Amino acid sequence: MDRERIPPVKFSLILAVLLTATVGADITTGLVGYWPLDGNAQDASGNELHGTISKVTPAADRLGYPDSAMAFTGAADSFIRVADDPKLQLTGAMTLAAWVLLNNTNTNNSRIIAKSGGSGQRSWSLNIEATSGGVRFPATFQVASSGATNVSAVDTKPLVTDEWVHMAGVYRPGAVMEVYVNGELRRTVTTGVPGTQHSNNTLPVMIGSRNACTNCSWTGLIDEARVYARALSPAEVVELVNHHPAPRVKAWSPKPADGADDVENPLLEWKPGVTALLHNVYVGTDPELTEAQLVGPRSPLLMQWYAPGLVPGRTYYWRVDEIEADGKTIHTGDVWTFTALPLTAYRPEPANGANAVAPTATLAWRAGKGAVQHQVFFSDNVQAVAQGAAGADKGKIKETTFAPGNLQDATVYYWRVDEIGLDGKVQAGAVWSFATFRAVDDFEAYTDDEGKRIYETWVDGWTNNTGSQVGNTSAPFAEQTIIRRGKQSMPLDYNNIDAPFYSEAERSWTPQQNWTVDAIDTLTLYVRGRTANGAEKLYLTLEDTAGKKGTVTYPDSAVFKATQWTEWRIPLSVFADAGVNLARVKKLSLGVGDRAAPIKGGAGRLYFDDIVLLRPVPSQP
Repeated sequence: MDRERIPPVKFSLILAVLLTATVGADITTGLVGYWPLDGNAQDASGNELHGTISKVTPAADRLGYPDSAMAFTGAADSFIRVADDPKLQLTGAMTLAAWVLLNNTNTNNSRIIAKSGGSGQRSWSLNIEATSGGVRFPATFQVASSGATNVSAVDTKPLVTDEWVHMAGVYRPGAVMEVYVNGELRRTVTTGVPGTQHSNNTLPVMIGSRNACTNCSWTGLIDEARVYARALSPAEVVELVNHHPAPRVKAWSPKPADGADDVENPLLEWKPGVTALLHNVYVGTDPELTEAQLVGPRSPLLMQWYAPGLVPGRTYYWRVDEIEADGKTIHTGDVWTFTALPLTAYRPEPANGANAVAPTATLAWRAGKGAVQHQVFFSDNVQAVAQGAAGADKGKIKETTFAPGNLQDATVYYWRVDEIGLDGKVQAGAVWSFATFRAVDDFEAYTDDEGKRIYETWVDGWTNNTGSQVGNTSAPFAEQTIIRRGKQSMPLDYNNIDAPFYSEAERSWTPQQNWTVDAIDTLTLYVRGRTANGAEKLYLTLEDTAGKKGTVTYPDSAVFKATQWTEWRIPLSVFADAGVNLARVKKLSLGVGDRAAPIKGGAGRLYFDDIVLLRPVPSQP
């Protein structure tokens, strides 16, 4: 069922233009798809264009670079496939870019990023070409002016093998096509460059191959693949190269991981710096590691057995200094830490002192060393838990989770887990605590039925004449993919390009709400943006029954382009200081722009979830 109202044509067109327009000189504007390839094929652009992996694995050794890449075998079934999407159906200016490491065994025409197929199925690609007169690997960037006619910019130099190289192709409609290698402009084509390119809407985007091609697969590594719906400037291409992390000269990737708190095996491992020949290994129980803690001098191995063994629950510090071939140049490593597996229960969830816990939470913990049973104590009375009183005793269980049932909101709870070994010996645990939140709106109750739709509670621009629109245009009206917790969040489109130059969504309560009870002192919500969003000001306004208002602005406009959920905590004292009667709260508004002094701005979409009230967790006696 549709929303029963059609979005204004002007607003829809503005949003469409915004998603493909060049807004500023940076490496995020106009980004359609961005696959960091750090062990997966997730899209980090905010457009949710996640890929499907076929016979591609995380690179085990990335030659000293601190993040990971993906390894392609060169076989026809080794690729990453991104399903076709309107955002990928580019017909105007574009840029393709990626870091690549080509194996020297590669002899074919290998695709890095491609939206193309067999004969007559061409759109665009960034690849290498095997040329006559010996095996050479020039970088090639192609776009199709029609279904089968390609225009290519081909570099004349062979691509180096077994070495990381940055490649980029830029299309400036009707003007020029460019190929860059390591930020250097290698090839330009100005003849026959089409004013618009063909986009075959039936083809997926492939990383490491071309659709339905048996000899187009990449042999080697690919990293940081990007597709832009704009032509990057030469300076921006160089910025992409510089954005790549530098090779490590220090030891890195420690095992156990830095901060691990469940270590049983005293074997230490790491990855070497790119220039390292030997390694000095230090281990101790104090972060100030000296020569007295040198347990592995000038070792050629990438592992060290800590002979004294590990004491349960004790924290250790270690460092690896890398020694170059001259025997004199030493790169002092970072100090890493880990804790040996304790005998007591540890790592509680919710975390000790957490105060944003759902009233339906299930408790969990990690088992202490040698534990075969767990005695759980739980209560809102700290003394009952500390003393193991009968009323707090929830019995012995084998699982490491406990569901206390539906809890009261805005309430502090205490719990403890005692570990019982095979010999019956009990290791008493620490007393942990947490506080539940009180939901203002978690967006879970909305449906697509009339009277229960999200935009019928949250009044938007259709009613208040601002540039906002709450909910999707057709069912499901609440967002059910981009969520922080539960099953739904609230999408909010904003348009400050036209008057009144601010966008606002608001919800009211009848009767009013009392936010002065149960020690509540903080209003919290979660927000997430998109990389294509226009940066603005995000504000929240609280209004009481007498019409007194208090407004708070989020301190960083970068939240509009953030593709991860951002927590925004607001002390209620801010509203009280503005004169808002917190015992008679009537309305909450979420806005984009500056209502007091509106000016022309941008447009985009934000997501909101879990608007809740919090109380502090008191210190335990």
